[in-house]
Amino acid sequence: MAKWVFEPGHTAAEFRARHMMVSWVRGHFKDVHGSLEFDPDDPERVPGEIGRQLERFQKLAGADPTHVDSHHDVHHDPRVLPHLLEWARLVGVPVRGYSRTRHLSTFYGQWGGETHLEQIGVEGLLRVLDAEVREGVTELTCHPGYVEPGFRSSYAAEREVELRTLCDPRVRRAIRDWRIRLIGFRDLPRLAPYPLVPEDMA
Repeated sequence: MAKWVFEPGHTAAEFRARHMMVSWVRGHFKDVHGSLEFDPDDPERVPGEIGRQLERFQKLAGADPTHVDSHHDVHHDPRVLPHLLEWARLVGVPVRGYSRTRHLSTFYGQWGGETHLEQIGVEGLLRVLDAEVREGVTELTCHPGYVEPGFRSSYAAEREVELRTLCDPRVRRAIRDWRIRLIGFRDLPRLAPYPLVPEDMA
């Protein structure tokens, strides 16, 4: 049995509600606490848990997810992965690490328990893009945001550095000069000339 504790800095409870049956009002609650217990050794519970999470997502978002990943990459666990890939093929969404979309995770400002702002500065991002982005689709993992007073997270100051870097005109020029096209996962079904979850990627 594994237990995950939700860190407030990485957790949000969001909602969507009708306003006078005309428009949707969206919002979120801060400082969310909780935990999740999951037993991957009980194979019958895995598909059920995936189904429950999907149902909850659809209820909150009003749509299917555009892709699948997991905190701390727990979806790579061989006791979980087959069930997740089966579901992803049915829905037609890519799973991080198991599609033809390359995952680029090196734009991150911590390792070894220390902060490395140089990795998420403009020069660091340009190095990563120049070395890693090539023909096809590449997913860049990032965690930008404004840090409000009292925000508790092991990754806090780094978020504002990432935000400044991603909005820097030098990055915009490089993206233009290197002819990198920015898209979201919602664009993939229209653009990808291949199955999002290939049979040979499991």
